[in-house]
Parts: sequence; C-alpha cells; structure tokens
Amino acid sequence: MADKHGAIANGADTVTLTATIQDQYGNFINQGDVAWTISPEASYHLSANNQPTNNEGQSIVTLASDDVVSCKGTATFNGLSKSTATIRFTADTTTEKVDTLNASKTENVVAGKDTITLEATVTDENGHPVADTTVHWGTDNSSGTFQPGDSSVTDSNGVATVTYSATKAVPTLIGAGINQSEKTITVNYIGNADTAKLSNIKPDKTKAVADNTELVTWSVDVKRCEWQYSARYLCKLEQ
Repeated sequence: MADKHGAIANGADTVTLTATIQDQYGNFINQGDVAWTISPEASYHLSANNQPTNNEGQSIVTLASDDVVSCKGTATFNGLSKSTATIRFTADTTTEKVDTLNASKTENVVAGKDTITLEATVTDENGHPVADTTVHWGTDNSSGTFQPGDSSVTDSNGVATVTYSATKAVPTLIGAGINQSEKTITVNYIGNADTAKLSNIKPDKTKAVADNTELVTWSVDVKRCEWQYSARYLCKLEQ
C-alpha cells in the first residue's frame, strides 16, 4: 500500500510504499526479502530495490520521481506479487510560470482582417508542463480582442490558446500571465489596403508660373479606419 496517491514530480516529494508479509496463520515474517519494482519506466528515485521486512513483517521503501507520470509499485516475495493503487506524480503548480509565448504571425498583420493564434506554454520550475491552469491575456491595443475570452486554460501539454484580432494598425504588445509570471510579444499591425480611400486631395498653391521650374505640391490622405497616410507629389508646370 501507499501512504498517499500522489506527489510532486520534483525528485524530492516522496510516497511511502509498504508491503506486509504474513504466513498462512497470520504470523509476521521477519527479514523476508521483498523485491520492489515500479512501472512504467521513468526517472524514479526508489530507496531500495530489495528491502527486508521488519519485526512487524513490513518492507518499507520510499518513491520519488523527476517525471510527471502515473505509476504503480509492485512488491514480490517468494514468487508472489502485489501492486499498489495508481500513484500520480504531477507538476508543481506552486512554481508554475509562463515559459513561452508564440504567435502564428507577428509582422504585416492586417488590421481588421487578420486573426492570429496565440499559444502560451506553462511549466513548473522543473520544466514540466502544467495542465488545467488559467492563463490571463492582455494587450495595449485598445481595439484588440481575444477569443473566446481574456483567459484560457492549459491543455495536457501545458498550452493555453486564444485567437486575437485588432482594428487599430499600430505596433501591439500582447502579454500572457499567470501568478507573478508574464511573457510578452510584439505584433506589428498594418492598415487594410482593400478598404482604403483617398481624401483631402489638394495642392499647396493654386497658381504657379509655367516656367518648368516652379513646383506645385499635391497631397492626398489615404485613410482606413484608425490609420492615415499622407502622400505628397511634386509637379512642374511647363509652358
């Protein structure tokens, strides 16, 4: 039997396994040679592979793991074996942090048109992915929105996913945070040329000498939603 059904996968948090050996009359067997095995294979720390029984017929070992894994301990004596219930070694949620933040696209993202996918990976201090934990999302772009919402839950691989879109064409800082940990990424939004329009076309003067020297400067504003670009063109008047 095990004293608990789970522990943190940090190589230090232990589960105590105990096998009690008795004869057919219920008498405890002292100094009985009990062999211990753990399955499936992983990076375990088993205090002993063979542990003799004590005066109370108990063979006691401790088990720790560096890996996130579900396992069973098996004690064998005189060819007879018995296994514990499933023991789960899990990531350490007290040390969880956002390890990486990636975007499906970061350059020339079209405002009001493109939707990007964001993925944040959460791990503990031992590098194990942390599942079923909530990541909170934020942005400095006032027009930006996350779908399905401003938070998402990590999957079995420790990855939280959202999609993001914005209508304002500016360099945009996006962050993913959990507890006191945060990662940020910059996404560069550009205007949508498909919906652009020209306005405010005007010269800088209405009269000029037609001597092929004096210049007239024409300007035009290219607008789309919340971005604007001004272009200026020079022309010479010829006689």
